[in-house]
Amino acid sequence: MELQNNQTNDTLKNLASNDQIKKLQEQSMVYRKKIKEVLQKKQSDSKLVAWIALAVIVFTIYKVISLYGQVQSLNQQSSNLYELNRYNIQTLKANPSTKNIVWSISTLPELLDSKEDLKAEIQRYKKYEENLQLPYTYFLQYLLLPKLNIWKEAYTDTLNIDLLGKNYLEKNPYNDINLLQKWTDFFSSTNKNQINEIKDLSIGNVTDIGSGLFSIKMSFSFISPSKQALLLLTDKITTTSDKENISLFGEFFYYLRQEIKKEKVNDIQSLQKEYEFTWDNNTDKIIWFNIYNRVFKNKEKSLIDDTIINQTIKTMMECKPDEEAQCYYRFRDKYRNIGSLAYTIGTQNTTNKTQKLKEALQELSPLIAIKKFTYNKIQTKSLIQQNTKYQGSIDLEIYGQSISDEDMQEISLKLGKKCLWDSNKALTIEEANKTIDDIISKKWALLDNNESSLGSIRDIKNIIEGIQTEYETLDNYKKTIRLFEIYRMLNESWLCKTI
Repeated sequence: MELQNNQTNDTLKNLASNDQIKKLQEQSMVYRKKIKEVLQKKQSDSKLVAWIALAVIVFTIYKVISLYGQVQSLNQQSSNLYELNRYNIQTLKANPSTKNIVWSISTLPELLDSKEDLKAEIQRYKKYEENLQLPYTYFLQYLLLPKLNIWKEAYTDTLNIDLLGKNYLEKNPYNDINLLQKWTDFFSSTNKNQINEIKDLSIGNVTDIGSGLFSIKMSFSFISPSKQALLLLTDKITTTSDKENISLFGEFFYYLRQEIKKEKVNDIQSLQKEYEFTWDNNTDKIIWFNIYNRVFKNKEKSLIDDTIINQTIKTMMECKPDEEAQCYYRFRDKYRNIGSLAYTIGTQNTTNKTQKLKEALQELSPLIAIKKFTYNKIQTKSLIQQNTKYQGSIDLEIYGQSISDEDMQEISLKLGKKCLWDSNKALTIEEANKTIDDIISKKWALLDNNESSLGSIRDIKNIIEGIQTEYETLDNYKKTIRLFEIYRMLNESWLCKTI
């Protein structure tokens, strides 16, 4: 029985082994099939890659051959490539800077040369513009656009911190009394022994209008005793309200400067040594500084004389020796709207033209914008004759240079240096309050025994605090006035440089 069982077990083992072998064989067939498929796919991909590589090589060879052919063709036609007609130059023809050039050139090198010529021409023109602007930069700006910063001297830029208190009220041309007096005299005077009667002159506030400028509005009514007086009043207010007139002033002083530089070389060198200011040998600034001092400060030395003025007119009008009379006529005709030049220095036989030019500049008003100008005839009768007068009204606005932020900073630093121990600090409302607080807190013996002095200091503090409430809303001109008021109060109360 046992033997029979053992044989049965051996038979079952053999059957199991046969099943496993059969299963393994089937799996082997599947794997063999998959491997064959993979190998066939790889062979197909390899063929594709080979074809792509071959195509790239052929394309590269083609491009190289093509490029070589183009290079050879360009080399053979290299001389033709310089011709402008092979290119689209419509943009050059439409450009204002090059449209006149392209019609006269035919090759690229000529175009490049013309570009350099154009650059040189632009530089020459810029230099010419700078020369034309010099009379304005160094002279006319002080006449046509006077500065609100009356504490800084023209040309030297020296700050006069002592211009305060009574001295400020007397010399400040922008306070109400001085403005009324100056402009009443200006409008009424005619230099012909006839006085225009000025009535109801109203002067507005100094107003900062931005762009570094200020304006003052004026209005008044007038009665002119004659037509000539009316014309002279009209001439006064229109001389600096017309752009063409301003341009004519610039042209005259441009040629005047040229004549001075040509004829007064030794005088300029002498003045250069005399003036204490370092201007890097700026001849133009020396010339205008001298003229400004001569006209407005009555300095004796002058670079202008009658010969210089006459030669300036002749140069401007391109006069020939035998055409002087006609030359002066052309000058008068050109400057007929500026009577202070045309009918004074513009006549051939006039003497003392230097003095007449000085008077004309002293009478020159700042830039003016006329807002309204009306007049009509009025008839007056006397026992002897009937007189014709003219009455009217004028509204206008005058302009000048306002106080800049840089001016403000410079002034506050200079005041701080005079009043505060720390010379690097600017005098501000905050520093002024701090100065007073420090003095009060220290309770100096002098103040402890003098309650009235302590009360005066507190009064100053209250005034400064009142200024502080509106300070930030003010323009730079009014801020500057407030700073000088604060400095004056501190200085006169012996509070400067005491902390």
